[in-house]
Amino acid sequence: MSLDYSKWDKLVADLSDEEDEQGYKKASPQVTCFQNPTTITIPGRSPEPSSSPPVSMRRDIKSGEGVGEKSSNLAKNGFECDKYCWSQDKEEVKLTVWIDPQVRAKAVRVSLDKQTMELWIQVSKTDVLSGKLAYNVEFDDDYDGGVEWQLESFGKRKCVLATFRKKSPIKSAIIWWSRFFMREAEIDTTKIKDRRKSSHNTKQAWDEAHKLFREKIANQAPTFMDDEGNIVNEAKG
Repeated sequence: MSLDYSKWDKLVADLSDEEDEQGYKKASPQVTCFQNPTTITIPGRSPEPSSSPPVSMRRDIKSGEGVGEKSSNLAKNGFECDKYCWSQDKEEVKLTVWIDPQVRAKAVRVSLDKQTMELWIQVSKTDVLSGKLAYNVEFDDDYDGGVEWQLESFGKRKCVLATFRKKSPIKSAIIWWSRFFMREAEIDTTKIKDRRKSSHNTKQAWDEAHKLFREKIANQAPTFMDDEGNIVNEAKG
């Protein structure tokens, strides 16, 4: 009895889409990834619900402290408009720019001119928001474009969240921004609650330092100097 092996050749060809160096096709597994919970039924068995959460093969939305944050915090100590909003604390300013929910991270470009403080935010090489910053910020060399940013989700909305570190001309001085872009109307920084709190703490620290200084001077022995500016042990009669 003769055997027909042609059906095995056809089976190998159907399972593979890659050829080896000798011209024969290699069988390779076909893998299907599901982005949502999916039930697979095997003949002769009842489907069982899976307790494992779906695995995303790619994430361009980073989960962090911003996710689930109340939208009012996005403009805390700052300002909110239709396309964007910004917030600030003593050290940082955060800019939130709303974009299409379908945008992926690889399509976004955030860049800052180190000299002019001009900011550009682009999606697929199209400007979404641009302008000159009202204040100087630190240029972050660790990020392409000099700005730390990520994509965030707030419910059904999606945004580019950029973080800027304030740059003060005086060391340890706190600068409260009255606007983000030069073109914006200024906000009243005297009404910022965090500013009033920090100002109160600063005044307390200043008063305490003065008190300690006065006590130190009061307990210090007097120093006497002669006519030539030399320190002597006691005052001359």
